[in-house]
Amino acid sequence: MKVVLAEKPSVAKSIAETIGARERKNGYFEGNGFQVTWAFGHLVMLCSPEEVLGRKIENDDLPFLPQDIPLKVKKDSEGTAKKQYEIIKKLFNDSTEIICATDAGREGELIFRLIYEHAKCSKPFKRLWISSVNSDVIKNGFKNLIDGKEKDGLYLGGKLRQMADWYLGFNSSIAMTKNNGFLLRIGRVKTPTLFLVVKRFLENKGFKSQKFFIPKVTINSEGGEVTANYQDKYFDPSEAQKLLDKILSVNDITLRDIDKKEKSSATPALFNLAELQKKCNRDFGYTADETLNYLQVLYEAGNVTYPRTDSRYLNDEMKDEVFKLIEDIGGFFNCQDLTVPLLLNKNLKPFNNEKVTDHHAIIPTINMPILAQLDEKKKNVYLTILSSFLQAFSTKEVKNVTTYTFFVNGIEIPFLAKGSVVVNKGFTVFKDLFLEKKGTKNTDDNDNEDEEQERQLPELQEGTYKIKNAIITESQTTAPPLLNDASLITLMETCGKDIEDEELKEALKGKGIGTSATRGGIIKELVDGEYIERKGKTLLPTKLGFEVIKSLNGQKILSAELTGEWESAITDIENGKGNVNSFKENIKKFAYEITNQIKNSPKLAFNPNETTHSCPKCKKSKLLQNKFYYHCEDDQGCQYKLYKNFRGQNITEKRLAELLTKGKSPNAKCKTKDNKSYTIDLIFNRETNQIETQQKQSNPGVGNSKFKSKKN
Repeated sequence: MKVVLAEKPSVAKSIAETIGARERKNGYFEGNGFQVTWAFGHLVMLCSPEEVLGRKIENDDLPFLPQDIPLKVKKDSEGTAKKQYEIIKKLFNDSTEIICATDAGREGELIFRLIYEHAKCSKPFKRLWISSVNSDVIKNGFKNLIDGKEKDGLYLGGKLRQMADWYLGFNSSIAMTKNNGFLLRIGRVKTPTLFLVVKRFLENKGFKSQKFFIPKVTINSEGGEVTANYQDKYFDPSEAQKLLDKILSVNDITLRDIDKKEKSSATPALFNLAELQKKCNRDFGYTADETLNYLQVLYEAGNVTYPRTDSRYLNDEMKDEVFKLIEDIGGFFNCQDLTVPLLLNKNLKPFNNEKVTDHHAIIPTINMPILAQLDEKKKNVYLTILSSFLQAFSTKEVKNVTTYTFFVNGIEIPFLAKGSVVVNKGFTVFKDLFLEKKGTKNTDDNDNEDEEQERQLPELQEGTYKIKNAIITESQTTAPPLLNDASLITLMETCGKDIEDEELKEALKGKGIGTSATRGGIIKELVDGEYIERKGKTLLPTKLGFEVIKSLNGQKILSAELTGEWESAITDIENGKGNVNSFKENIKKFAYEITNQIKNSPKLAFNPNETTHSCPKCKKSKLLQNKFYYHCEDDQGCQYKLYKNFRGQNITEKRLAELLTKGKSPNAKCKTKDNKSYTIDLIFNRETNQIETQQKQSNPGVGNSKFKSKKN
């Protein structure tokens, strides 16, 4: 019997239906000579330091750098993971052939190999390597299974990255926690990413804006008025006024140069994961992690190709398939008038085998969804991919751009007027075809210049013209913008460097912080850990985030460049370059040095777990807090607890202060058991030291009984 292991139950079901394994068993599908089972993501993982040592780890144990780190099965409250692992292990041992069908990428490879290794399985296996879970793609994948050994480099890279994160993450986090007396999680990727957020915040807040002044003239002509801008700026308004007075005294301006040329904008490249995450953050405000989650659902439904890709190109062998897909899109979405020219033109620029790594760019599949059946967020992500796909196979946008260069007698620097006329809309016809852009327009200088060019200038000849009027426009230098998911991912890709040039970004590819598949998760971890917070789209450091970076000031763990070098070294090993043993020793040396630096670093200036209150029960010890409840510092004697979630209302420190000082906190937004919202006043019972409710007069009918706070 051939055993197929998928990464998730939903993918296993799609594979099973395609290959004829339709009989549902306990933990797998069976039929047609196959047994198709599944993992629950990372079913097998590395043990923790405490599990390796067999006891609680102490400060003197650090840095703890064992040569080998044993594996364990993921634990859950119901033991589901353990049961599924035992099913997989038995199926492996009884099989005639094993087929790895986890996601075709580094994490998917690692998920399979750790299960295979922990089960002590030595049978040879084959690899299903597909970029979508459509039935035709799955069938073709099974016809072209590859030897599992061909992906040894991918597994090795994933294992080394996991090991590096273990050595550095566990050691630095435990050292930081023990040094400060409360839980702190830092790591190889998270901490330099946090540093980027803090650094940009300080640059933004420390920036001193300056006013600057630019003269502007309006010129009369028979064809109409022309506005031209002075090609320099003044920071002294009096100097700008002197120039303006000189212009007005002359009253004539000479057109010396007319430049007319055709300007084309190249078709945009297809999406990889990072570029799609940036686009969805700008247009819809989705976080990077949210975009990946929506994309994963679309992938598992067979609507788009593999999500976790770094490539923006397609394989050369896909040409016939892709142009057939464009034809099908035209029919399905009733836009043949726009897609037929793409089929006639057949732009081959998106095809480039040399620029495709493990997976090609993200594109739609032939399994097009009924849009009305998608929720708005998944629909937006899908249509963004669809629009990008059609744009990539369209033609360039072409404009006729006219630039007039004027001079005023006695003034060396010219005045310029620019305008343009669109000759061919090209790919831009697909930009807003399926959905309306909802992003916030940037207002930098380049955008303003583009707006000025989007106007048609009257036809002029070289010669002298009269100045109708002249004014001074006032602007301000702007601070580096605060980061959002899109701009932070860009900095993570480029080791903290503000680079927009695509060629330079390509040169740094593989040397950034994290990977395309993990960057969204890293940002989410920093938000969940309360090191950074979201204000709309903007990412801001919290007080805790500030203090962590301040405590680690000058240490290597903050270096984006150094972290990028480790990522690059792992990628080289994946590709058969580099020395594995040398990398292991270097990362252990790195972890050793950083852990000792952290052990000797200054303590944070505050403890986020402390409150300003004493325990209301014993009235002696401090009242502390964690994510779920407030509690007395005396865990052994007093043991007081007050849960933060009271019937759906979060008991913030502000609300807690009202309850403890005034005995009452008004207008709490609570919910009934059937999830209906209502407003109520909260009362602090000084006998039980728990929260109770007092029904507001404006809300009769909910009931006025009192309820004690309890864990939900």
